[in-house]
Amino acid sequence: MKKITIALAALFFVSSVCLAQDLDKKSTIKEFRDTQHKENAELRQKEHEENMAFLRARLGGNPKLTPAEKDELINCFENQYKEKISFREKQHSANVAFFEKIANDPSLTMEQKKEAIKEHIAAQRQAAKAFYERQRAEKKTEMQKMRP
Repeated sequence: MKKITIALAALFFVSSVCLAQDLDKKSTIKEFRDTQHKENAELRQKEHEENMAFLRARLGGNPKLTPAEKDELINCFENQYKEKISFREKQHSANVAFFEKIANDPSLTMEQKKEAIKEHIAAQRQAAKAFYERQRAEKKTEMQKMRP
């Protein structure tokens, strides 16, 4: 009886250590993803600021456009940037929720999980492609309005 109790205690200890390591690994991965997402957002913000400074400099040296047209163009680019940020945040949130759902679903086999991930990524790509094509068309329309 004593040997069984010791064996059960050892088994409980090992399983609790493994569970703690698994939880620690998951939290580490989540932290890494959050950090990476934040760093990417900061990089995109920095690039946007550099692009806007370049645009303002180019527009400042353009005598053909009125100040109202220049402001309209700058506002168009700013609004598109804000839409991109919103779109990326929605996609990121959807991805996080999807992957947590898939990871925590014990009823799915590994192959089913892989297939679900492929489908999800394909749907995300299609949505992103449509979004960026729409933005390109809007930008093109805005630029053509400025041409005589």
